[in-house]
Amino acid sequence: MTVELLRGYRVLQQVAACREWRRGEIPAGFHQPVTSRVPVLLISGPYDPVTPPAWAEKVAAHLPRSLQLVIPDGHHGSGGLSHPKCLDQLKAAFFEHGSSDGLDTTCVASMKRPPFVVDAARFEAMLAGGG
Repeated sequence: MTVELLRGYRVLQQVAACREWRRGEIPAGFHQPVTSRVPVLLISGPYDPVTPPAWAEKVAAHLPRSLQLVIPDGHHGSGGLSHPKCLDQLKAAFFEHGSSDGLDTTCVASMKRPPFVVDAARFEAMLAGGG
């Protein structure tokens, strides 16, 4: 099957699925920003095309008790980054204390993308833990 035959396939499937969804009235104020004094932890990264840091920044403006963490090499998730336990520990501490006050976020700087490997020897070394 050629690429030409698949062009638009995903979009057409999503449009077809939308036809099946229930419809209702959108309440007044639906598109207004949520405002709250509840503590919020916002996590994003510069390589996230879905929810980039700029959007978290806009949201944070309406959440006075929020903390925005930008993972320097982050994307839409933490898969593949070094030190994934960093986020697990930060989220656990946030939930335990119910606040971001005093949260030590220094570990996010250590979360890095793996190297881009172009030769088999370096790939084997990386898998073995040698960089």
